Amino acid sequence: MRYGIFGDIHGNGEALRAFQRELTLLGDLQLVCLGDSVGYGSSPNECLDWLRHHQIPSVMGNHEYALHHPAWSMGFNPYAKAALAWQDAIILQENRSFSSAFPFSIQIGSTCVVSHADFIDYPLFSYLVTGREAERGMRALSVPIGFFGHTHQAGYFILLPGQGSHGQTEWHPVTEEGLILNLRQGNRYLINPGSIGQPRDRNPQGAFILFDEELSQITFKRFVYDWQKEGRRIIQVGLPPFLAERLVEGI
Repeated sequence: MRYGIFGDIHGNGEALRAFQRELTLLGDLQLVCLGDSVGYGSSPNECLDWLRHHQIPSVMGNHEYALHHPAWSMGFNPYAKAALAWQDAIILQENRSFSSAFPFSIQIGSTCVVSHADFIDYPLFSYLVTGREAERGMRALSVPIGFFGHTHQAGYFILLPGQGSHGQTEWHPVTEEGLILNLRQGNRYLINPGSIGQPRDRNPQGAFILFDEELSQITFKRFVYDWQKEGRRIIQVGLPPFLAERLVEGI
């Protein structure tokens, strides 16, 4: 089975349409979404419509969770709060019901689990940033591979056999197109495909991964979309200009 694993579309319709064009070039894939299809951008209904109409499995992101549990958004920054409040007023009931049923995790194949953030206490949506955090997450899994989003940065952690919980695991960022990671038996991995709609690794290109389960191989993918056009749309609907500016910078 070949999987296309992606997340953090964040209401970015321009990025979503460019991603769909990329998919037409890649053959048959089982798509899996790592959550946060809403928040920040100008087109949350378009993003949820696409997931719903194509029956693409998705896990619950913190922005979907805040949409359905408003008290959770109290911890958001002012830009995220403003975007979510605007989206809350326009998201269609069918998309609201659809996203409310997202699970916190999904197992794909026999070796992988996907989550929006970490793998220990899903509703906390903790960030996986340090080696020690990654090691705790890997040891909490009953399978060797976990896919996660939330940080909007593509890359991976590896835990080698015999490593202890001493922060030995390192983060390996991936900003270029086409890097291939061959998965080795006995290792444990946490892998982030990056963000479709709001990358934060100073590369404004959308990011996702291909996972070939038979070959045990990950390919990191990037694609260009019209981030300036999406930025103009964000401003036109009345969202904070910073949400448009950050798309151009990839921050």
